[in-house]
Amino acid sequence: MQKIKTADKVNGIMIQLEMKNLINQINISAWQSKSDWFYITLFETHIDTNSLSLKDESKEIRAFQPIMNQESVQLGFHMRNKIDYFDIDQDVSNSMAFINLHYPTSNLADIVDLDKNIFNKTHSNSKNSIYKWLYLSSATLIINGLVNQDNYNNWQTKTGVAIISISILSKRVFKN
Repeated sequence: MQKIKTADKVNGIMIQLEMKNLINQINISAWQSKSDWFYITLFETHIDTNSLSLKDESKEIRAFQPIMNQESVQLGFHMRNKIDYFDIDQDVSNSMAFINLHYPTSNLADIVDLDKNIFNKTHSNSKNSIYKWLYLSSATLIINGLVNQDNYNNWQTKTGVAIISISILSKRVFKN
C-alpha cells in the first residue's frame, strides 16, 4: 500500500487506498465496532505501519491506527458519526480500492431540511433584491428624464413611471 486518502462527502466518507499491486476483492473486509471504530482488513498484505498515514485527513475521523498482523493489515478509523453501511469498489486499472462509508439516512434528512431553509432565505432575499433594483432603475430613469430633457413627457420618464408602477403592483399582488 502506498497511500490512504479520505474525502468527506454529504452522505459519508470515501476512503481511497492506493496500492502497488491490486488486492483481490475477497481479501478486503470491513466492519464497525460499537465504540465508533471502523476497521478495514486487508488479508495477504504487508506494509510498514510506521510510515503509513492519512493524506487529505477527514474532519469526520478522530484518529487513524494501522495495525500489522501476521497475515493481514488492519486499518482503524475512529469515527465521529455512526456508519450505517459501507461498500467496497476497486479501480483495477489504477490499483486502487474505494471504501465508501455511508451515514444513516436520518443525517441526510437533516441536511435536506437545512438546505430548504437556506433556499427559502435566499429566495426571499432574491425577490427583495429584484424590487430594489427595479425601484433604483426606475428612479434613475425618471430623474434622468426630468433633468436632461426639455419635455417631461419623454421615453425615459414614461419608462421609469411604468417600471415603478409595475413593481409596486406586483409586490402588492404577490404579497412580498
